[in-house]
Amino acid sequence: METIRITTDADNVVTLWFDQPGKKVNSITDKLVHELAEAVDAVEKQQPRPRALIFASGKAGSFIAGGDLFEISAMAADPDSSWILMRAV
Repeated sequence: METIRITTDADNVVTLWFDQPGKKVNSITDKLVHELAEAVDAVEKQQPRPRALIFASGKAGSFIAGGDLFEISAMAADPDSSWILMRAV
């Protein structure tokens, strides 16, 4: 995974770190949504089961700024790609 990193501490608390490389802030992209699903699947399979799951940002001062405007523009130009937004909900 490139945009999400998984860590587990000594108390078996799992943190999913959102940290998109090369960007000042994290944004919701198709890649991030896919990696989030992959990360949650991996956490669900951990044994023993985690005591807690924390979502955190690797970016100072922000979590997620919103949707990636370049991806949204591309989807608006291609009506067949709008399923990406529906799947993310």
